[in-house]
Amino acid sequence: MPLLSKRRQVSVVQEVAGGTAPTPFPTAAQSGLVLIDATAAIDVESIERNVLRDSLTPVKGTVGQQAATFTVTTEIAGANGGTFADGAPLWGQLMQACGYKQVAIKTVSIGAIGVGGPFQHGEVVSGTSVLGSPKVVMDTHDGAAVMLLEPSDPATAVDVPTSTLLTGASSGATVTTSSVETDAGFAWYPVSNVEKTIDITIGGGSLNAGSLIQSPNGARAVVLETRTTDGLLKFSPVRGGALDDGAVTVVYDAGAGSPTTVAIASPTLEAFLQWPSVSLNFNEDGQAIQGVGARGNVAFNFEVNRPATATFTMRGVLNSTTDAAQLTGITSDAPSSPPIWQGSAAGWVENETSGNSGTANEYLPCLTSLQLDAGVTLADRKCASAAKGLVEILGTGRAGTGSIDPEVTLEADIPWLGYAKAGTTARLRVPLGSVDGNQFTFFMPGIQMDSPSYGDRDGIATHDIPFRLTGGFHHNVDGSGTLLDVFGGDNELVIVYHTS
Repeated sequence: MPLLSKRRQVSVVQEVAGGTAPTPFPTAAQSGLVLIDATAAIDVESIERNVLRDSLTPVKGTVGQQAATFTVTTEIAGANGGTFADGAPLWGQLMQACGYKQVAIKTVSIGAIGVGGPFQHGEVVSGTSVLGSPKVVMDTHDGAAVMLLEPSDPATAVDVPTSTLLTGASSGATVTTSSVETDAGFAWYPVSNVEKTIDITIGGGSLNAGSLIQSPNGARAVVLETRTTDGLLKFSPVRGGALDDGAVTVVYDAGAGSPTTVAIASPTLEAFLQWPSVSLNFNEDGQAIQGVGARGNVAFNFEVNRPATATFTMRGVLNSTTDAAQLTGITSDAPSSPPIWQGSAAGWVENETSGNSGTANEYLPCLTSLQLDAGVTLADRKCASAAKGLVEILGTGRAGTGSIDPEVTLEADIPWLGYAKAGTTARLRVPLGSVDGNQFTFFMPGIQMDSPSYGDRDGIATHDIPFRLTGGFHHNVDGSGTLLDVFGGDNELVIVYHTS
């Protein structure tokens, strides 16, 4: 009997050591993606051997690098009953492997934002009786009913009381809360480096940020924060596998007072804090392709009156090709009905002056489509010591792009042509869905348009507008009319999943 293309399964799981599939894998719990489309292909390098001899017949070639590419399209929908990752949807695992950090977020109701607003994504807020160092998620403009926050450390809870004046560390913006903080859901935002954490014990002294450490198995890492007490250490791996149990050697000390002893707190394992690699398993009615050390890129497609979709293009090391029975007992990770792109009041406005810093200044363009591409550049991490000459795939660049198709308006209403002519950046806020547990917000603070062209939608004049996602803090933070800061980082596309 032939195999059936409808019977496709894709399993995904985060790795501990890049390029090594965790055990067990694949399982039913790792396979709940709602697949609109899925493909897999092996990328085996064929090496031609030009051997000099007395015959013109080619000699048998050989095989070099072995990789695999997976393309997965899924609906953008919430998680089904919080069965995965404490309530995050399974496709969030793929988002993280595309260079987006996933964080659990809190919400707090707020009043009017004072001088200095809006609050900037990623800045720390402080105030009386505020515990920890909560960070703003997504720019918060005057007129917003709530502010979204994340803990500065996964192990530190955000605690923001009501009737508290919050101040932004970067913007200087102020606002008074009108509720205590509550769980709000999850958010994804771009990051630029691979980071991990591991629990350590330290016997006095200071393990300084920038120091190079090595574990007994030869794995090396750069310390990302100074630590003088026991606890989670943030680091960036640079060589070898996972940091293992035992004494850690300080190969290079970036500061004074290096510790007398440092050890991994057994049996705690290291874990990715951001930009993990993943293992992927594609099964088409019994034929399976498995890849490890995979990372990739994501693109989003919105069409009016339709569910929105995310397409992940992942590349990894080819781990195996085999016949394997399909998994049973899989529970779909998403609700039965994904949110439809309708009833979505998208907000658009120039984002370089304080005069447009409030939500009341945003236009409501009439859109029927939106495309976004994160634009992640992937690089093969080759190494002769690896079994297939390839350790893992790394993200080495990011250049996000997109397009919209608004109805043509007079420039006095929405100056599309003026924005493009001046190279002015705008912000765009796009809601999807309206029911907690199945609704999202896509926010882009730095859209810079390329040349718009004219289109036609059943006799209605439209613009076809391609754009770049520049990110940055484009608004004027001091209200004087001077653009202070157009450079930001890791904020060109922020996605929020609202659960409450």
